[in-house]
Amino acid sequence: MLRRVSVGVRLWIVVLIPTVMIVVVGGLSVLINRQVSIGSDSYQQIVSAKDLSADILPPPEYIVETQLTVMQLSTTTEDTTVLTVRLSRLEAEYTQRHAYWEQNLKDPSCARPCSRSRTRRSSST
Repeated sequence: MLRRVSVGVRLWIVVLIPTVMIVVVGGLSVLINRQVSIGSDSYQQIVSAKDLSADILPPPEYIVETQLTVMQLSTTTEDTTVLTVRLSRLEAEYTQRHAYWEQNLKDPSCARPCSRSRTRRSSST
């Protein structure tokens, strides 16, 4: 079939096919780059997951400091005003951050650990 085609047409085919391939690959690269670039939905999900991890590990969403304060309150015989103020501050921080994450988490799989800890906290008080 290609034996009947002139050399000029063969040359155009050899040049045209790689050019079309390069354009297609370039277009796909631009499309994929827009989907994962800073400011895209994917990027926002990554940032939210990172922020959630930061909030769960240290206080406010991690309640170890609150548990320590409660234990100190239960065992101390001195003035408990400082510990009571700290406990109130920790509870306010926890409630504020928990409300923030309930409103801003888009991925339900990330929200599950947060809501379970809230449920456990509510049932134990």
